[in-house]
Amino acid sequence: MFRAEPGLASDIENLVRHGMQVVVTVADVMDGFDLVTRLSHLGPKLLTRRGTPPDSPWRILQEQADHALDAHRTVIETVCGCHPALAQLFLTALRRTGEDDPFPESAIIEALAEAVAYVVRTQFARPRDQAVFLLCRALRADPATTPKGCQYLGAAGSRSIRSMAQVLSSEPVPAEVTVALWQQLRVHLDASTFAVAQRALLALLSNSPPGDADHLGPLELLASGGSPRVTHEVAELVRRVADAAGTEGRRCIVQALPELAGDSSAGEAAARLAVVCADTDLGALGAALRELDASGAAPDAACTALSPPVALEHPVLVARLTERVLDRLGQDDPRAVTAALSWIMTSPTTCTEPMQRLRVLRRIVAMSHDDGPTAPVIRAGVASLRAFARRSTSRYLRGLVARQELSSGGLPLIACCPAGPTTCLSDRADDAAVWCWRARALVSPHGADYAWTLIVHSLIAFHRQDTAPAGELLSRAAEATAALHASAVTQFCGLAIQYLEKDSAGADRHPAPDDGIHVILHVFATHCAANLDQWGSSVQSAIDKYFAVGRALASAELTNPLLLNWRQRLRVIFVACHEDAMAECLQNDIHAALESWRTVNSSSDAIIPHEDDGTGTDDGDGSLALSTSEWRVVERVIAGCTNAQAAEALYLSKRTVDTHLRNIHRRLGIPSRTELIKIVGASRQEPAPARRPDQADSGSEEERSRRR
Repeated sequence: MFRAEPGLASDIENLVRHGMQVVVTVADVMDGFDLVTRLSHLGPKLLTRRGTPPDSPWRILQEQADHALDAHRTVIETVCGCHPALAQLFLTALRRTGEDDPFPESAIIEALAEAVAYVVRTQFARPRDQAVFLLCRALRADPATTPKGCQYLGAAGSRSIRSMAQVLSSEPVPAEVTVALWQQLRVHLDASTFAVAQRALLALLSNSPPGDADHLGPLELLASGGSPRVTHEVAELVRRVADAAGTEGRRCIVQALPELAGDSSAGEAAARLAVVCADTDLGALGAALRELDASGAAPDAACTALSPPVALEHPVLVARLTERVLDRLGQDDPRAVTAALSWIMTSPTTCTEPMQRLRVLRRIVAMSHDDGPTAPVIRAGVASLRAFARRSTSRYLRGLVARQELSSGGLPLIACCPAGPTTCLSDRADDAAVWCWRARALVSPHGADYAWTLIVHSLIAFHRQDTAPAGELLSRAAEATAALHASAVTQFCGLAIQYLEKDSAGADRHPAPDDGIHVILHVFATHCAANLDQWGSSVQSAIDKYFAVGRALASAELTNPLLLNWRQRLRVIFVACHEDAMAECLQNDIHAALESWRTVNSSSDAIIPHEDDGTGTDDGDGSLALSTSEWRVVERVIAGCTNAQAAEALYLSKRTVDTHLRNIHRRLGIPSRTELIKIVGASRQEPAPARRPDQADSGSEEERSRRR
């Protein structure tokens, strides 16, 4: 009809320009397409109502676009099947983008979103129907929650509205189309329509929270309109935290959206999210703490999110937060107790500035000397810090024992678990077990505190060499931490269980945790991995891991020898390898033993004694292949110093100098220091001066050949 009478389209255009609403019913598919394309310059402001077979929309697009859209058929066919006019409107909008064939994916997504938004504005003319569509889109047309939301709107909406929202929420429609659609809806719909849908959504979340709602839809709705309920900054923050959460964590975040609607700053929103996720999802909690750390804020509400498992999973973030919180809270504030104990748990690994650590520690010690009800709890934490550093805790232990009764006057749960390691590292393992059982009697069998209690009890059983109870406790702790999405702590539990089962064949399944985990769990996990390597005949890897344990304990000032027996394990290996000197050096000087082992382990074939001269004194150019530290010792020996004099001059222990000389003699194949002086003197009489390992390689190949 329109092809035969071109003037009819001009008449319709004039009616539209004069404000008339024109509805044209066409029987021919091509007539409808021609109508939309001829009037595309109107925005488009014309829709056609017709009945078409199910395959007609795609057939129309395929014929008109010359198969240029075949690669995107699934999403286009799904979206355009929502409404009879969408296929024509989509193609019209696509041509208005100005892109040429082949059309880019971004242009296709924008055209689909524009077509759908136009249908919503023109076909669902009543604002309440449009609000129903917005609510259905926010809830992804969930059959359980959408009817409840519509009740708060006072309108269920037509079947076509709900059907269209359901199709657009289906799996074939990618997230990019959803985001583009929300942007188009903000442009085409009135702010009042968004306000109506937002009120209904907040009422639904406050009274009947959805069981498994997606967080993207509600955030998009609440951040839209003329007066958004959630600022763009807060919405982006919530989206990042929710993306890091599991199913349970996202559900809790969606339920908390009505409370987040009142937060104006990112710091307040991050603190609220941290509290929401504190007992359900430690992965999302870590994301919230990172946002809080980036904002530099320290709201008082953040103290509620602090707990020992959080300190184990995110020690650096917790330490920074507690330092800021302690500066704000008064000494009598109960929240200061949680902050102080959290800082005590994390301070060994995170306080790199000595003055900062000293300032905070003085504040906490002052709190422990107070006569208030919180002082015993602080004293329990200070006692554990002293116990790990091998300092006297007898005065603190007497106070703990005096208050260990199970009555209401006894210590709360937050102090019982520090009391366990304190007594254990004071060589009172039986008392430590009593404290652990008291803690387990106080805690409910779920949540973060339960996981922490199991971990402490398992470490005490591990130290007492109670293998069966330790394994059972670690298994329960692994289940509890896995439910909390505490990945680092769960990884530690798995590796510790593998160690207790002596499953060295599967060591690769549980690698040692990275340095981001708490130092206590890190050293225990690395110690377990070292034992597994030793049992699996990977001696070199075991030695490296044992040394890593020693370095980590030394850097964190955790010097109590009862913590782990890593030195004894290394001694056994060194004695078996005939490295008695390094085994002796381990007792007092870990750094000297580590450097000696590195020197031995890094020795190449060039420094192995050669058969032609029997000495192996050089590496082909007259230089002795010794480490920098060994060269310093050699120079003192040549100068006539005894071992004690060399140690005093080099600020080393005599044992370290003895170890260096033994390694030098063994590596060079010489029996005494007299032979060492002769070899060094001969090497220095070469045409070129001796080159040390730390000196740059110089000279051509021809010169080195001439020297040889």
